[in-house]
Amino acid sequence: MKRKGIPLVFPVIFIFSIFLVFTPFSVPELRAQKEDVGDAAYKKMKEAEKTQDEGKVPEAVEKFYEAAELYKKALKKSPDNDTFQNNYHHCLGRTGYVQLIKAKELFEQENFKEAADFFKSAVRAYEYGLEKFPEDDNYLQNLEYCWYYEGKAGFTYAVNSHGKAPKFSVQTINKGEFRSDSLKGKVTLLEFWASWCPYSQKTFPMLKGLYNRFSAQKFQIVALSMDKTENWKRSGSAEDAEEMAQEVPFCVGWGTKDIYYDYGAFDSVPFIILLDRDMNISSIVPSDDLTEDKLADLIEPLL
Repeated sequence: MKRKGIPLVFPVIFIFSIFLVFTPFSVPELRAQKEDVGDAAYKKMKEAEKTQDEGKVPEAVEKFYEAAELYKKALKKSPDNDTFQNNYHHCLGRTGYVQLIKAKELFEQENFKEAADFFKSAVRAYEYGLEKFPEDDNYLQNLEYCWYYEGKAGFTYAVNSHGKAPKFSVQTINKGEFRSDSLKGKVTLLEFWASWCPYSQKTFPMLKGLYNRFSAQKFQIVALSMDKTENWKRSGSAEDAEEMAQEVPFCVGWGTKDIYYDYGAFDSVPFIILLDRDMNISSIVPSDDLTEDKLADLIEPLL
């Protein structure tokens, strides 16, 4: 009689049992593996800080982002860990702050193009940070600061290099919707003004005279009122602006905070810019001792 062999399933089960007994995955070590993401996040954060100290800004920003993502993963496993939460917050803030500091340095060196690029990137970083921590006042203040100086640096560079004027679209008081793209092919006088400003009030008769003199030669005037914009508006001034707009033949629209920043966050009105037919910035017109003839002398060579 043949002896029956041992079923093959036995050695398989037996070997697998031995594997479970002798494999080095004890409970404490499995717990340690779960905590490794927190350790990796801390290590990456320290690498980012070291890279920042070395002055390698883009690399430091990338590492802070990586550390933040690691802390985000760690928080999914340990949502009540205050250290993880604080370091996550810290790393997100650093992605903006490192670039803000670099941008300020470049701005002071009058390297306006690179400064604008760093301020712009810092704006994006703080916007992302505010999505995660919407009540962080420091994020919000730094966002406003970077937004302001991004416009100031970018516009200063455009003026110095006779670059393109920032594009905009506005609702006008007297001409319907207006897009700056329609200015292409025309010489343009762009004025920012406020109805409560006596100097702005004095420019309107001059602008009417210039419009009558040059409008047949592909000359355009766009006057953007700041009377509805934060920090510029006054009680009742928007109504006054609407009344003034009805008395002129050129386009009068409402300025916005975005346009204000894009055009260099000017400190006073009237603020007058001349654009050539290709929408390049020709010059900023000083408002001191402004007369219609002085403006005409600047406009005529561009026609």
